[in-house]
Amino acid sequence: MNPSFASGLVLLTDGKILVTGYTFSDFVGDFAAIRLNADGSLDTSFGTDGVVIVDNGGSEVSESMVLLEDESFIIVGYHNDTFTVAKFTKEGAIDTSFGNNGWTMVPLGDALSYTKDIALTPEGDIIIAGSILSTNNSWQMAVAKIKANGTPDTDFSSNGTRIYNVGEDNDFIEAVTVQNDRKILLGGQTWMESGPLKYDVAVVRLNADGSFDTSYGDNGVSRVSVVNGENYTNRMILQPRRKAFDNQIFKDREFYRFYFNPSQC
Repeated sequence: MNPSFASGLVLLTDGKILVTGYTFSDFVGDFAAIRLNADGSLDTSFGTDGVVIVDNGGSEVSESMVLLEDESFIIVGYHNDTFTVAKFTKEGAIDTSFGNNGWTMVPLGDALSYTKDIALTPEGDIIIAGSILSTNNSWQMAVAKIKANGTPDTDFSSNGTRIYNVGEDNDFIEAVTVQNDRKILLGGQTWMESGPLKYDVAVVRLNADGSFDTSYGDNGVSRVSVVNGENYTNRMILQPRRKAFDNQIFKDREFYRFYFNPSQC
C-alpha cells in the first residue's frame, strides 16, 4: 500500500466528508481525494469507488484545498517544486475547463517554490501563497493570483505574482486569507537570528493589486514574538472586528487568530 497523506478536509452540506491530500508511489506524488458518507463508508458515487488520484506527469504534493459554492473544489500544492493548483468537479473528475486541462502552474523563475495555502476573493479569484528558495539560498515569501478560470491574473503585482522578504533572511508564508474589502492577509514567520535560533510571527497585508498596504503595521508588515525564541504560524482565520478572545495577539487589528505548534513555542 502506498503512503498517503491528508492535507484538507471539509464537511459537505449533506453530511458527507471530503478529504484531499496526496499519495506517493516510488517517491513520486499524486494529488488525491476521497469522499466519505456520513457513516464513514466510502461514497462510491465519487471518483472511482470513492477515491480520486490524479497525475500531471510529475510529482504532485498537495498542501490545502478550498470548496466552491457548487461543491466543486480546488487543491493547491506543488508540481515538481512549482506552485500548482488543480480544479475538480463535485463528482471528483478533473475540471478540464479550468487552466490547462484542469491544472494551473505558476513558475517563479527558476526558483523552487512550495505553495502552503489558498483563499478566494469575493469574485472567486484564487490567491495562493507559500515560499520560494532564492538564488542566494534564502527563503522568500511568495503569493500569486489566478483568475477563476485558471489563468494567471497579470494585473496583480508583477505578472500575477509578488515575491518579497520582510526580514534579513529566511521568511515563510504558512497561511492566507482575504478580507471583504479584497485586501490579502499573509501569515508566516520571519528569521531574526541564529544564536539561539529565533523566528517572529509575521503578517503582511497587501492591497487587491498586490501592493503593500502601508496603512497596516509598519508599511504593511506586523511582527510579534510570543516567546523569546522560535515562533511559527500554522493557520490564520478572520475574526469579526471588536470581537475579543483570550489569545488575541494584535489587539489594535482585530482581524485574525493564529494557531501555533505548541512543541515549537
